[in-house]
Amino acid sequence: MSLFKLTLKPGIDKQNTEYGAEGGWIDGDNVRFRYGLPEKIGGWTYFESSQSYLVGNVSEAFSWESLIGVPYFVVGTNRKVYVNTGAFWYDITPLRATTSAGDVTFTAYADSLTIFVTDTAHGAEEGDFVTFSGASSLGGQITAAILNSEWQITSIVNDNTYTITSPVAANASDTGNGGASVVGAYQISVGSDVSFYDYGFGTGTWGAAAWGVPRPDTLVLSLLSRTWVFDNYGEDLILQLVDGPIYTWSPTNDGVSVRASAIAGAPTKSTYALISSPDRHLVCFGTETTVGDPTTQDPMFVRFSNQEDINTFTESVTNTAGGQRLSDGSYIVSAIRSRGQILIFTDTSLHGQQYIGPPYTFGFQQLAANCGCAGPHAAVDVNGLAFWMGLTPSSFLTAR
Repeated sequence: MSLFKLTLKPGIDKQNTEYGAEGGWIDGDNVRFRYGLPEKIGGWTYFESSQSYLVGNVSEAFSWESLIGVPYFVVGTNRKVYVNTGAFWYDITPLRATTSAGDVTFTAYADSLTIFVTDTAHGAEEGDFVTFSGASSLGGQITAAILNSEWQITSIVNDNTYTITSPVAANASDTGNGGASVVGAYQISVGSDVSFYDYGFGTGTWGAAAWGVPRPDTLVLSLLSRTWVFDNYGEDLILQLVDGPIYTWSPTNDGVSVRASAIAGAPTKSTYALISSPDRHLVCFGTETTVGDPTTQDPMFVRFSNQEDINTFTESVTNTAGGQRLSDGSYIVSAIRSRGQILIFTDTSLHGQQYIGPPYTFGFQQLAANCGCAGPHAAVDVNGLAFWMGLTPSSFLTAR
């Protein structure tokens, strides 16, 4: 019997019948073709090892390395920000406020898991996270070890009081208030995991307004879900909370035990941010016309820092900081670094931002119209070719 070499065509043919697809593959599972031959696709495994889950829904993930080559991976959720290094997760969620010692007191009732926390003008919202330190035992089951930990706020009683839920019920001996050394560290308020198109019936959480009444635009409610934007400034991490403040975290200067902190001198409310290349300006989009005043936020205004200085955004004759308002659009949605320029996407148009040097620093020009971007993470650049998802159904756009 003679032997001959059997050569099968790569790929899986699902158009023909088994007989019509002679000389090829007709079915498969968990395989790919490499150099014309089938190869098994590897399976999945859990990425984390130090904890079983991350709190919240992830809106952004970003990886980078420190100056000595240590890899870092950050994820932002609607409730937290975590950094992973060395196979361990660390919570670096920024703080919005820290009380003075003695400002926080506790009240517990026998046979109840509910602990009432009093802190004048606490500013917290239901679901926020707070960490207590310096507390002493309430005298019974509610010990100092229980109180001095991180808590998620269960409910808001009023502007000065909220509740947390203890893992153990108090007893009749829990009559103390935690002592005069209690300090509360409040993390930035949690965000929504869903977006709403407009105010009206069904907008927001259940029970946010009266039954049968549409939500008014005066209700304190964000229509957008919590979204993070990450970039690196050298080895330092830049964290832009979409439509909020901008933070930084340094693996060398801060370390995993320190939370991200607001960038001093930077705008306090922006839609998007990134580091320009190669000139290294921190550029904030949809930001404030007056730095530090969130009431001046202009959704079409672009502001950039002094070169190599992310703490200076106010223009002067001795720096390269500045700003520019764009036209054609209602608000800036996203921005990406592309070849030789930054591409800025509004809800209706595309603009280019190019470094031209002093005295204007950057030049701006509109590149296209009627091509709005769908969301902060709906655009990407691949070797100078930009792709983004448009606002109309089934639209996908490209630009060189």
